[in-house]
Amino acid sequence: MYGVPADLGLTPLVGSRIINIEVGLYNTLFIFEIRALVYGGFNAEGRWEVHGADDRPAGGRSRGETAVADVAFEALLARPRRFTVSAPTYFELLLSSGVRLRFYDDSAEYESITIQPGDYVI
Repeated sequence: MYGVPADLGLTPLVGSRIINIEVGLYNTLFIFEIRALVYGGFNAEGRWEVHGADDRPAGGRSRGETAVADVAFEALLARPRRFTVSAPTYFELLLSSGVRLRFYDDSAEYESITIQPGDYVI
């Protein structure tokens, strides 16, 4: 909707851990435990992908799809080691499991993802 900002502040999530992934009809919610009893999360309504070490997509979900394609969720329940931003198109997290979780801004009209902490709407 607004594009991924170049100064996207995901530093609080580095070293946290993904503790829950909820798949809804049109969205996917990723819950992070930042520290004891402090949580953050991504509510992804747009496209997200899992990428392996070879940079090939290895599953994910596109906007409007109700199914999640070929994702090994165990690999996603991991700790983010670092993040990269490719503004304005996408950002990704490199997880301790070796996979990368990439989120896209894929709509000019609608929100693709909301992020806490930080009150980001992309």
